[in-house]
Amino acid sequence: MLRHRPDAARPAPRTLGELAGRLAEPASVADVLHHLDLPCIEVLDALRLLGDGAAPAQLAGLLAGDPSEALQRLADHALVWPDGSGRLRLAGPLRNAEGAPHRLGRPLRPLLSCYTVEQLRLLAQRTGLAAAGRKSELVDALHAHLTDPTRVAAQVAAAPLPARRLLEELTWKAPSIAPAFRADYRGVAFGPHEQRWLMERGLVVASDYVTAELPREIGLVLRGPGYRLPLTPPPPQPATAPVEPAVVAEAAGAAGLAAVAAVTQLVATLAAAPLAQLSGGGVGIRELKRVAKLLQLDLPAVRLWLELAAAAGLVVTAGAEVLPTAASDEWQRADPGRRLVPLLTAWWRCTEVPTAPVVEEAGRTPPALAPRWQPRPAVQLRRDVLASLATDRGLLDPAHLWAALAWRRPLAYPDLDELTTRGTATLAEAELLGVAARGAGSALGEALREGDEAR
Repeated sequence: MLRHRPDAARPAPRTLGELAGRLAEPASVADVLHHLDLPCIEVLDALRLLGDGAAPAQLAGLLAGDPSEALQRLADHALVWPDGSGRLRLAGPLRNAEGAPHRLGRPLRPLLSCYTVEQLRLLAQRTGLAAAGRKSELVDALHAHLTDPTRVAAQVAAAPLPARRLLEELTWKAPSIAPAFRADYRGVAFGPHEQRWLMERGLVVASDYVTAELPREIGLVLRGPGYRLPLTPPPPQPATAPVEPAVVAEAAGAAGLAAVAAVTQLVATLAAAPLAQLSGGGVGIRELKRVAKLLQLDLPAVRLWLELAAAAGLVVTAGAEVLPTAASDEWQRADPGRRLVPLLTAWWRCTEVPTAPVVEEAGRTPPALAPRWQPRPAVQLRRDVLASLATDRGLLDPAHLWAALAWRRPLAYPDLDELTTRGTATLAEAELLGVAARGAGSALGEALREGDEAR
């Protein structure tokens, strides 16, 4: 478990209680979720729907597949575990997570707990229950009564057509009604007739004074006994073809030398004619095109080399210009292998994908050497792409790789189109630098992954 959650072990905890506290830290739990595969996330969603303390049989009955392997991985990450009675317990931050998985509402019990005793008694009277007892007793009685599948089916059968249509929307599209609904302090509903009808029978419950919600348990009943949550199997492995390691090494070496030559030429060009900065910062498209023409490179390559040269300390912004640093003189005197190392290091640590196409709201391409918002971490993507490349087989269709990564880390890569765009640019950058070639990983890529930047 500590191999999966290394942050909890640093510094060494003094007691098991201290370790347990670290494992339950919201930031630590949020971080590990981004490293879980799709079945693990789907099982967690199902457990969140069932609530903390669900029985394994309940979980198995809600999923379209066997959750045992995913449950083991979740236990290895200290996110789910069986208690002494065999019930499944969730890590604290997951019990209290916001949001409605699979477009289902919040559980009924906490919704009812927000009612006053007077409101609970009124609802009990309307639904045919005895309106007596303490608040906790009323909540328990109403929960058992309102979630009974037989009662729900009878109420739906007796509902007028507009109310049934509204229930259908609440069941499958969104579980809340707002702002047409309103409840006063006595729990009397005002609004369209179908909303009043549903609330008076407890099928819809007020979540505040302007919103009503279809409780989660009732939503699951309405979706029917055959409703199952998905448990997605892994996608097919990306298709590859054999490639000779010597061919990969030769192509990667040539790409690395070409990268060094391009950056060397860029530094020399800036020494003769520094780049002009825009008034708002960064190097605009006109200047990038000028350099691209001088170096006979395309715009993405110029942007990449300029960003890496700046990150490696070879060029710097001074006033309104971008020009070489004093350190670039020593760098240019080194042999090509030594010159490549800081470029690889800069790329490996870069928080953006420099060549990924980004268009601002006004339809303009953002300037180079200026902070720009990119919605997903580039560092993790770089590591995932290189980790997916074999050294003796080359990718035939990278599209299969993006589907595999989206399955492997769905929370890190929630948008397949965005992943495809950024992943394609990342793979192209890797081949420009020689850390990949012919769709396969190179020795330089292996060295980066192992953290041996000098090799």
